Amino acid sequence: MKKEKIFSLINALSTPRKAGLLLDLITGKSVKDALLTLEFNDKKASKMWFKLIKSGVGFFDGVDTSNITVSEAYVGPGSLQKSYRFIGRGHVNPIRKRKANLYVKLSTDLKEKLVSDEVKDTNKKLNTKTK
Repeated sequence: MKKEKIFSLINALSTPRKAGLLLDLITGKSVKDALLTLEFNDKKASKMWFKLIKSGVGFFDGVDTSNITVSEAYVGPGSLQKSYRFIGRGHVNPIRKRKANLYVKLSTDLKEKLVSDEVKDTNKKLNTKTK
């Protein structure tokens, strides 16, 4: 049985291009490995990814964190904050501060419970045959 959930951080204070540099580092890894990688990365966006994954782990109650994996991670453009800067001779230059939307899909595969259920079923079958 697979349990999946998508977590998001909307309007993170980083550009989508800079936040996207860390995608290959965390996609497909277990949560422990991804958090360890992000913890020692010196990029600004790594703190945002770290907090997002850490908060997502709390959704999986009673599941060992070694079974949780980062199955997908992607970045989208967020809102655009516009302001203006005055320059010489009465002209104005626009300043565009871009923000990013971060998305992480965490999934866990609960194979252990299925295997133990199969063992119980076979034990029941063996016990009924011997009687």
